[in-house]
Amino acid sequence: MLSERVVLLLRYLDMKMVKYAELAIVGSYVARRRQSFAAEKNLQTKVEVEYVDLRLDINNTQKVTAELWEKIEVFQKGFKEELKRAEELTATLTKPDQLHAVELTLKALALGDCKAAKSLELERGKRLDADCSTLRSQLSMVEEQLSTVKAKLLET
Repeated sequence: MLSERVVLLLRYLDMKMVKYAELAIVGSYVARRRQSFAAEKNLQTKVEVEYVDLRLDINNTQKVTAELWEKIEVFQKGFKEELKRAEELTATLTKPDQLHAVELTLKALALGDCKAAKSLELERGKRLDADCSTLRSQLSMVEEQLSTVKAKLLET
């Protein structure tokens, strides 16, 4: 029975040999299949390595993204606190600033009044100086007339 199986196997192999008449072709087919399997295995290995690398890159990116979101939240919290503090300071400074603005307005009005009064005083001073010089000249004329009248009286 074993010999019958061997004979059947040999006949099958003989038919395959007829199909691949040359031994080189048979060898090349096997070699091509081996190369194909090796190439597939290499490709699969490369894909697995790239998959692992990509998986690591994705994990690292997710970690960095999470860290950046945490930093953003911290910065936003700090910014909100600073903004709130600035608004509080602005609110507390607004009332005194308004009071100062009113005071400055009043002082500006008073300064304007003072300038107007000073200009009036300067004009009056100029008028008085002019009047004084007129009166002095008149006085000197009167004194001259008086001295001439005295001289005439003494002569008589």
